[in-house]
Amino acid sequence: MALNVAEGLAFSRGARQANHLRVALGSAREAAVCVELAVVTGVVGEADVAVAADRVDHVSRMLFKLIRA
Repeated sequence: MALNVAEGLAFSRGARQANHLRVALGSAREAAVCVELAVVTGVVGEADVAVAADRVDHVSRMLFKLIRA
């Protein structure tokens, strides 16, 4: 996610920047699924991933706002 954001912000506002931010948002959504799968498969407990899930959600919301800006 961070690398896509950095790459996108290297471009002035426009389609290229928005595309990189959308890719980063897709990566954030993939990370959210990985967190869910870790709980469902029993790799980690729900309490252990609460912070990670909250951070992924926060980053996703920030990316969405950047894309719309």
